Amino acid sequence: MSNRAKISVWASPSPSGSQKAFLSPLLWAMIFSLAPSFWGTAGIFPAARLAAQASFGTLSNPSAPSDGSPSSEQPKKKHRTKKNMNASSETTGGTFSGDAQGDAAGSPNTPNKGPVLGVPQKVRYRYGMEFEARPGGECSNLFGSAPIPMEWPEQKVTLIEEVFPREARVGYRELKEGGARQLLFKMRTLQEGQKTEASVVIEVTRYTQAPPSDTQGLVIPKKPGRTLRHYLDDSPFIEVGDQRVRKIARTIKEQTKDESPWNQVCAVFDYVREHVRYNESLKEATIRGAAAAIETEEGDCEDMSALFIAITRNLGIPARTVRVPDHCWAEFYLEDTDGNGYWFPAQVAGNEALGVSSDTRPILQKGDSFRLPESPREVARYVKELFTGDVRQNGPDPRVQFIREEVSR
Repeated sequence: MSNRAKISVWASPSPSGSQKAFLSPLLWAMIFSLAPSFWGTAGIFPAARLAAQASFGTLSNPSAPSDGSPSSEQPKKKHRTKKNMNASSETTGGTFSGDAQGDAAGSPNTPNKGPVLGVPQKVRYRYGMEFEARPGGECSNLFGSAPIPMEWPEQKVTLIEEVFPREARVGYRELKEGGARQLLFKMRTLQEGQKTEASVVIEVTRYTQAPPSDTQGLVIPKKPGRTLRHYLDDSPFIEVGDQRVRKIARTIKEQTKDESPWNQVCAVFDYVREHVRYNESLKEATIRGAAAAIETEEGDCEDMSALFIAITRNLGIPARTVRVPDHCWAEFYLEDTDGNGYWFPAQVAGNEALGVSSDTRPILQKGDSFRLPESPREVARYVKELFTGDVRQNGPDPRVQFIREEVSR
């Protein structure tokens, strides 16, 4: 009989900042039985493990013990300073750029028919995770993941510093759906009383957004690719197929049949603001979604954005969620006459006009339907922070802390 208990903790911050945690032995078993070869000497995550996933980065500690044996001393940290997260490198293991259709807009100084970018604001943040094995609670087979910012037209990202323990394997992963990037951590053993940390300091340059001077020439994509079609379907709490949502969409489409796609989206924008009362207190509740917003005629940023997205998708216009700390909004996709596509913000839970966003908090995610490799049967609305591992039988659970904080220059 095993003398170790299995533990896993999901920390799933919603835009309101609420978190949920639970134990799942089956999840642990799945994670560590899928790819035992990860603990070998390979310098990158095993190809078999990655076949169904998006690109991983190379591991930052190829000199870690090949047999996974624990060290008798506190893990040594490797400090790295590296600029330019825009280009592939052994450290970052790929670009930090959004690769979804329409996300390759021009630079802030390049005129185009997409969103007009404003004055940049630069802020440094630290992201990562800290684990500590309490006395009598030696841990093994540790795994952690946390979302970190990636590049978008309105967000540039520069790596300032990495702090990785030498005894662990740390890398990056972009989810196959696009729209989110994760910091990954794996470690064989954490002895009782031992602490470890994996974190990065990132400088995020964020731009405000405004609509172009001419929006009437923008059109709905006639042949959306696979990526865009992903933003036309149902997502968790974005009930595109709900009959009430469809009825609203049909009414708006009929009323705006002779108007431009931008004006059609504007009609959706106005409808949600007029028929759903913003209720700040709902930010502390669980996610409710589009159907609940129709039924109760009230909602927070989550519910109002969900309803906007659901109606917009029914018009054949791709739309998705944008997540920042403590808030979210929607954005929608239109193309110019040359076939170039652009995503435009829709801050429906607020006072800003359609296509305007003055929010400069770091973007953690774009999209609202993800299948995380650690829970492939679940369609997740948000990319969660996760910790799993073994702890000595009857021993105390480890201390787990995920890091997301602003730091000084």
